[in-house]
Amino acid sequence: MVYSATHLSLALLEQLVHLNPVELPDAFRAFAITLPDNADLEVASVAAVPADREACRRYGDDWAASRRSAGLIVPSAIIPALLEPGEIAIAERNILLNPMHPSARTWRVTETSFSIDARLKGTR
Repeated sequence: MVYSATHLSLALLEQLVHLNPVELPDAFRAFAITLPDNADLEVASVAAVPADREACRRYGDDWAASRRSAGLIVPSAIIPALLEPGEIAIAERNILLNPMHPSARTWRVTETSFSIDARLKGTR
């Protein structure tokens, strides 16, 4: 399974929560994955996503094994799907991509590298 995000900023946040700011690398690599226009993407309902991480993992494992769609769009645990007040909906989502799906051979991958602002590392 390939874990991705709809925005580079969310992909970076998903990495930063696992790293010590002092140990952040000077450069990161990013991969843009372009799927064909007719790729099947499944959207996990926000209401259907339980808080239980193991239940989420089992759902993802079952989804991947089924190969029923190329991608599964899920909310981020870091940036909730709805923000209060006023329940502001956001478009940032994580997308699980299934490299075992038949369409995977048509995906295009572009790689780049980038640096982050030194303030994220605690330096100015």
